[in-house]
Amino acid sequence: MAGFSINGPYGLLLCHEGDVAVVDIVFVHGLTGSRESTWTSKDKSIVFWPRDLLKKEIPDSRITSFGYDANAGHFWSMASQNHGRPIIFVAHSLGGLVVEDLMIDHRQKGLLHSKNSAQLHLQDISKSTIGIAFLGTPHLGADLARWADLLKGFKDQNNRDLNITCFGEELGYRNIGPIVPMHSAILPAYNSIGIRQNHVTMTKVESENDAGFQSVSSELWMWVAMIRGGNTRDVPQASIQDLPEQSNRELWPYGAISEVLFGSGLGRNADKRARAK
Repeated sequence: MAGFSINGPYGLLLCHEGDVAVVDIVFVHGLTGSRESTWTSKDKSIVFWPRDLLKKEIPDSRITSFGYDANAGHFWSMASQNHGRPIIFVAHSLGGLVVEDLMIDHRQKGLLHSKNSAQLHLQDISKSTIGIAFLGTPHLGADLARWADLLKGFKDQNNRDLNITCFGEELGYRNIGPIVPMHSAILPAYNSIGIRQNHVTMTKVESENDAGFQSVSSELWMWVAMIRGGNTRDVPQASIQDLPEQSNRELWPYGAISEVLFGSGLGRNADKRARAK
């Protein structure tokens, strides 16, 4: 097994890298989660499914899990290098709001014409994103209007749609019911799928036979099949930086980041929106 620490630090953790990876799949946890614990089941055995299960379904991928401090006001730095690939995000709860801000703010803040290297790479990441799987992410009010504007602009600029599937929890959490009800977890006109778990357990998988895992992995497999079939040949290529492998397989701890994007408050914006819902 790769290095494992439930309370692991910030940055990207490499879960799998295929010999010929055609896509980057990036997991982003929610408000109180972490890059490992959010995606780990410990009921019968420790199963960290981005590492232990998904690689079997999509071997020609590079899978990473991102850890961040929701109160830090920073999200990540993704320094471009060669070996670029299309990007798919799998985001839970607050993680979905952070990804939304990544996709939206480069347009709202006029980064399309920026010459700043960090901002240009933010633009590249947005353009290179081919799909987002939202798990229990609240989409309400002004967010829907922002998304409608983003998706129209995305299609106009890139001449393609952004693949989106919203997964919602079907069970309540303890005695308080669903944290994010299904009507809040969906985006109109996009695919929505229920997972028969609560807000916390919907991201935890015990085996490849888990219905939730099959639902999520099937969507990801379908998007990757489009890449294999050449349907994303016009997608600009932005990649996650390949750094020398460390003993615990950690990539980009905050102390090593040279350019930290989102210092302008994207993480704080997502945090405030999550707490307000």
